[in-house]
Amino acid sequence: MLLVALTAALALSVHPRYVEGRIGIGITALLTLVARQITTNSSLPEVHYLLLLDKLYILSYGFVVLTLAVIVRNSWVDATGDVARAARADRRGLAVLTACYFLAAALISVFSLT
Repeated sequence: MLLVALTAALALSVHPRYVEGRIGIGITALLTLVARQITTNSSLPEVHYLLLLDKLYILSYGFVVLTLAVIVRNSWVDATGDVARAARADRRGLAVLTACYFLAAALISVFSLT
């Protein structure tokens, strides 16, 4: 799950002009997360509350969707011709999203175990 989320984040390191490839990476990551969750949940007993694994999947879905949102936003910035600004926004988005993802995963793990 972590590798899939980080792969989606790496789409922000691709040049802003390659919008189709960047969005393709994000969509593929989202589909991979869905497939992994379906596979994982098939071997778990059905319960009426969220497991730690479910919470981490929700976090990963949010991370990938926010990454896609940053890609779309920065694609609009690149369309105005300001490639340098779009590249800076990509780097900033990569740093902020990745830091927030790890922090939220740590908090979810700590508070779910208590």
